Amino acid sequence: MLRALDIRGFVLIEESSVDFADGFTVLTGETGAGKSMLVDAIELLVGGRGDAAAVRGGAERAELAAEFDVDPRGALAAWLAERDLSGDPGQVILRRTVDGSGRSRCFINGHAATLAQLKEAGEYLVDIHGQHLHQSLLRAAAQRDLLDAQAGAEPLASDARNSYRDWKRLEAVATEAQKNYAAREAERAEIQDRVTELKRISPLEGEWERVAAEHARLQHGSSLLAGAQSALEALTESEGAALAQLGAVASSWSSPPQRRPARRCASCAIMRRASISIPTRCARSRIASRRCTPPPAGTG
Repeated sequence: MLRALDIRGFVLIEESSVDFADGFTVLTGETGAGKSMLVDAIELLVGGRGDAAAVRGGAERAELAAEFDVDPRGALAAWLAERDLSGDPGQVILRRTVDGSGRSRCFINGHAATLAQLKEAGEYLVDIHGQHLHQSLLRAAAQRDLLDAQAGAEPLASDARNSYRDWKRLEAVATEAQKNYAAREAERAEIQDRVTELKRISPLEGEWERVAAEHARLQHGSSLLAGAQSALEALTESEGAALAQLGAVASSWSSPPQRRPARRCASCAIMRRASISIPTRCARSRIASRRCTPPPAGTG
């Protein structure tokens, strides 16, 4: 049964908490008092359609929570245990939030759950009777429960349910083991193929290390070729290439000295033919206080 209902930021309700006692509870009030909002909140909690319209104006999101007392050995308890959604024994807490964009989040006993799981759990907890709304008698699970209760076969039904759950669990384990076996067989076949190939190649001792070293050297071949090409261009083809400059220097050292036409000595005005390399200077022009001595007769 429903024990407590907590509502925050839902439609027109800013905040409201209701505790329910044992027995029959009636909500009364005049039209517009908000009775239907409480029913709508419960319906949303058990998987009803929710959108951004459920969020109160100015609120960040709508938050709904409800606490239920349940039979710890009932069908709902078994359903929760099967899906790892169990909480405290004999108690179920449903919680749902809807944000301003209409996105919803669902929780069962503090565990994150899907909307489908929330709706399925709600079918064990709440029947909402109204015009055009479904009733529990239309659900196959409820029909089975009534039939088992009428036949007194509830213990047998519980055993069958537990056996079916164990069978499905073992079936999942067997399926996983079969997948792992297939993967191991494929890996074994691949390793066997590699062993066969290695036996066919029959590598010599130390051959793997030599091949690995050669591979490491060759994998840098492109970078080595690119570096050599750049060096060659810098030596021969680029502007101001080093080889061209070295050739010019070598040719200047190997050519004979040039003869200059006769020049007049700046200090003594004697005509003579210079036979030394450029620049031509008077042999004694360094001494400013002395004149040049004329060359001996018969010299060039």
